This record gives sequence, structure tokens and C-alpha cells, in this order.
Amino acid sequence: MGLTELAEVIGADPAVLRDLLPPDVLPVAPPDAAPSTQGHDFSWLAAGDPVEILVGYSSSEVVVAAPDIRWDGHVPVMCVADAETRSLGCGLMQWFSDQVVAMRSQRTATFVACGRCRRSTPPEWMLDDELCQRCADEDGVVF
Repeated sequence: MGLTELAEVIGADPAVLRDLLPPDVLPVAPPDAAPSTQGHDFSWLAAGDPVEILVGYSSSEVVVAAPDIRWDGHVPVMCVADAETRSLGCGLMQWFSDQVVAMRSQRTATFVACGRCRRSTPPEWMLDDELCQRCADEDGVVF
């Protein structure tokens, strides 16, 4: 399961997908709030570190989604902020490419630079407007 399987489902060269998606593509559990996939046998991939995009696929559909990380106490829960679904068929690779570019752009536009380490950080990993959780942890903040 993973990038090679996704490439087979959508009829693409795995190398093309590697170039299109951010690095660190990993299988993940189905995200919460992905209503278009309920009742279907979907596999999910998260791409990027931190996650920039989610891709779900089945034998009949592909979903490209922007992730939304929510917190359940101290545990991050992967959810879907926005998703586009398409049935397999003609023109799928162009649609997939367009959606990946748009969703990645949407997601990374929400990232902010930590005031201390200057890392580009998604909002759910910021302690406040200035400090990422990694730097806060180094300062001894307990979450």
C-alpha cells in the first residue's frame, strides 16, 4: 500500500507522483470528517512533514484533500478541511495534478514562521502567534 499502489490505481508513473507530491508519503488511517468516502474501501496517504496533503483512493475514486489537524486532549486527530473527489477515468492525472497543487498551496498558505527557530509551521503546531510547540517544549512548557 502506498505511492506505487496509488500510481497503479490512477494509471500514472510512480516517479511522476513522487515529483508532484511532497516528500514523506506515508499510509495513514482514514481521516475523520471525510464524508465522501464513508462506506467505501479507501486507502489514505499523507504527504509532507508536516502533512501538506491527503490522498484517498479506491478502485473507483480518488480524493485529494487538505488536512485539518484537531486536538483530542493531547492527541492530534487527522481530519479533512477541504476535499475534491473524482471517479477514475479520462483526464484523471491532469485533474489530480491540479488538485494537488491547489490543495498544497491552500495548506502551506496557513503555515507561519516560528518567531524563534523560523521553521515554517502549520497553525496547529503553534503554541501562540510567535512560538512553535517544539520551541515551547524546549522552554519546558508542558502541554
